[in-house]
Amino acid sequence: MAKAKTILGIDLRVNSVKIVEIESQNGTVIITNWGLTEIPNDLIDKHPEKEEAQIDALQKLLKSRQIKTTNAAVVLGGADVSVKLFTLAEAPREELLEGIRWKFAEEVSYPAEEALVEYYPLSRSTAAPKDKKEYLAASINKHIYEEMDALLRRAGLNLVALTILPDALQKVFTPIVKPEVDKVLALLYMGKRTTN
Repeated sequence: MAKAKTILGIDLRVNSVKIVEIESQNGTVIITNWGLTEIPNDLIDKHPEKEEAQIDALQKLLKSRQIKTTNAAVVLGGADVSVKLFTLAEAPREELLEGIRWKFAEEVSYPAEEALVEYYPLSRSTAAPKDKKEYLAASINKHIYEEMDALLRRAGLNLVALTILPDALQKVFTPIVKPEVDKVLALLYMGKRTTN
């Protein structure tokens, strides 16, 4: 029997701090613990006060919920992340990453050199020319990653993954939408400031 893997899912966007402890074993995922708290509205646009409040909230949630897991995945959304669909010629991974990074440079407010980019290929599409492939890609400024990593370390946690809200929604709802092969479905997340 495989050993269970446990990870924390964390959402630190806007003025709430949400955590969920997830255990995965033999393809089954179980929520074993969770917590939610708010930080004061007047801190939303104040730095570093907001981050200090987030660290404090995380530490209090971990203690009150008796969570021992320290590896964490953080969900990003809204203005922090840019998500695009690109149709590109197939190429080695490093060439694709560089090409996607420069395509994002046309869309984001930070220099291409500061972009952290990840992508994955989509199933063959009839919309893409035969010599090209569709890729779903996301980009964030590396400073967002560094700030998130520092914040979690100060709270006693290890940042092991970043994910984007659209990808998180897709993974959560796959069991529901997969049987609907002949339908077009939309998943909407309506947050405090943005809708994804």
